Amino acid sequence: MKNKIFSVSSVKNLLKKEGAKAVSKGASKKMLELVETYARYISKKAIRNAFYSGRKTVKEEDLENN
Repeated sequence: MKNKIFSVSSVKNLLKKEGAKAVSKGASKKMLELVETYARYISKKAIRNAFYSGRKTVKEEDLENN
């Protein structure tokens, strides 16, 4: 099992904040999977941007350039 970055309850809260009246456990788990996949994708691109800029530190602009 992969290490989770976010919790099921945090993505459930996000869905509720955005207007969902109720959220199933399955929907929360799927949302968690999607959020983590996208976060990993963005992270990899930001790390690559920092590397190509000759830096080890990921900066805000590395994230914005995605």
